Amino acid sequence: MNIKRNVKGQFLKGVKNFVGSENPMWKGDNVSYRSLHQWVNRNFTKPKKCERCGKKRKLEASNNGKLNRDRSHWEFICKPCHLIKDGAAERLTKYRKEHPRFLDIEKLKRRKKAYYLAIKNDPIKYATRLEKARIANKKHYKKNRS
Repeated sequence: MNIKRNVKGQFLKGVKNFVGSENPMWKGDNVSYRSLHQWVNRNFTKPKKCERCGKKRKLEASNNGKLNRDRSHWEFICKPCHLIKDGAAERLTKYRKEHPRFLDIEKLKRRKKAYYLAIKNDPIKYATRLEKARIANKKHYKKNRS
């Protein structure tokens, strides 16, 4: 292959463009998972809606088990559909059932409410050093003023 370059080693204008399979570094389908996803996102037009549920969301490229550049093996689907397709949604549900502390949002809300009530009732106990100094200065200032 005769590639024409100038004195600095740069490609000359008007010479054949080395994009895609014309590039000497082209690997075809023997490419990494990430590189293939990047190629698919660059070269295939994304639809406006998810190809599974039809909702307008941010779409991701998902392959159907085979890593190649054939459009029929790829689909653009939203994150929830992608989780369901890969089985991650089931695993996540199972994990949350086994680890209930991540699910008990009401308990977290009660704790937060109790904490804020405690701060309201006894601000000095929960205050930082700087806040304690400010509170002490206010009390001192009020005593000397009256």
